[in-house]
Amino acid sequence: MWRSTILGLGIVAAALSGGTVRAADDFPSQPIKVVVPFSPGGTSDLAARFFGEAMAKELGQPVVVENRPGGNGAVAIARVRTSPADGYTVLLGSNSLMAVNPVVVKDLPYDPVTELKPVSGLTRGMLVIAVQPDSPIRTLNDLVRTARERQGALTVGTTAPGYQLAMEWLGKLADFRFVNTSYKGVGPATADLMGGHVDLAYIDMSGVAALLKSGKLRAIAVSGEQRHPDFPDVPTIREGGFPEYATYLWVSFFVHADTPADRVGKLARVLGKSLADDSARAFAARTSGDLLPFGPDEMRRFQISEIERFRGIARAAGFQPQ
Repeated sequence: MWRSTILGLGIVAAALSGGTVRAADDFPSQPIKVVVPFSPGGTSDLAARFFGEAMAKELGQPVVVENRPGGNGAVAIARVRTSPADGYTVLLGSNSLMAVNPVVVKDLPYDPVTELKPVSGLTRGMLVIAVQPDSPIRTLNDLVRTARERQGALTVGTTAPGYQLAMEWLGKLADFRFVNTSYKGVGPATADLMGGHVDLAYIDMSGVAALLKSGKLRAIAVSGEQRHPDFPDVPTIREGGFPEYATYLWVSFFVHADTPADRVGKLARVLGKSLADDSARAFAARTSGDLLPFGPDEMRRFQISEIERFRGIARAAGFQPQ
């Protein structure tokens, strides 16, 4: 028995083997679902939608975004882990879920390395140290001096454990301590910062770029290897005397670890094409970031290196999983 399936990308024939009928892989022959562990509207969600649309155009099948926030990412990851390992369910993974949680969350209900497989890196973004416009802290040196003078009483607003660990790293390098104040989002953190309830915030650049440009907040330093193109007058933490310091937020597509390699490869090739397009660079720039054009193997190496980096920071800071 023979059958053929006609897709927008071509004609795939079936074949007989060992007396059984075996259709050649026509992947994808149905819509692909991208599971996002965050609420709609954020930078990560926008990345899932932008690259999902690019995949749909190339693959000839719809890509549907499903937002599954909750459980510190565990709800979305469970959705992917319990779905068939066929490439039709994709996770929008972030540095928090895939590299920070294994270090800071006690009894994490998933293993981001053994249970999930990278498909492609997507985008990355810098963090920024922000203060009120009239804050006496005007430079990174001012921050370090003030933190030392206040002997651990400096208050820092962060919105995720990864941000706190990134600040702990700076504190370790510069020999100062601080009081971390955790927030559930950029809005509450910036509101408290503008209201004078914390001395500074270490936060996602994409979430505060508009406030910085309007003068409602002032940037002290950014966390990247180079200065941010939208804020060329703001130095990097490296320039402040810490040449080994650089950290980013990032997002990447992952699938179930048992997904066949040929399907992962097809998705990766499509995403690689999208990442090479000018529209992807423009999207990253609009969200105050840049591209992370890593294929499956390179993304896995990067993910593991990030886990080890955060583990070292947590160990040095005496941060215990909670």
